[in-house]
Amino acid sequence: GGKKKSGGAGVAKEKRPLIVAGDMEDYAKILKCLGDRRVNMVLSDTTTIVGQIPGRFRKRVWMAASDVVLISKRAFQVDKVDIVYKYFPDEIRKLHKQGEIPDFFLDAEATGDDCDEGVTFGEDDSDGSQVKIDFDDI
Repeated sequence: GGKKKSGGAGVAKEKRPLIVAGDMEDYAKILKCLGDRRVNMVLSDTTTIVGQIPGRFRKRVWMAASDVVLISKRAFQVDKVDIVYKYFPDEIRKLHKQGEIPDFFLDAEATGDDCDEGVTFGEDDSDGSQVKIDFDDI
């Protein structure tokens, strides 16, 4: 035998207090994961910035595109920020009701890299319409 995992999908999450932004903090939405614990994100004033995921979140809190996070601005580097907190979906709705985050943070779909974007299967005619390919002829 082995050890059983505790927790999981069947266990209800405990309620945690809603954390709001303070001094030198702001809300951001993750656009794209860049690797090496860095993410590209958009702030509430629609500026794009690179953020750093701290080591304490490593293998404990998973970040993905379209997640809303609380960031801390660096005093010595204006173009970089650190992620402080990741919000659950119900907390995001509460923040929106309170007017803390803008409307475009609520979009359910990720605005980062979509693999299907711009891919067409077939050839274009000179007039721009797609040519149908019959796979039986190939």
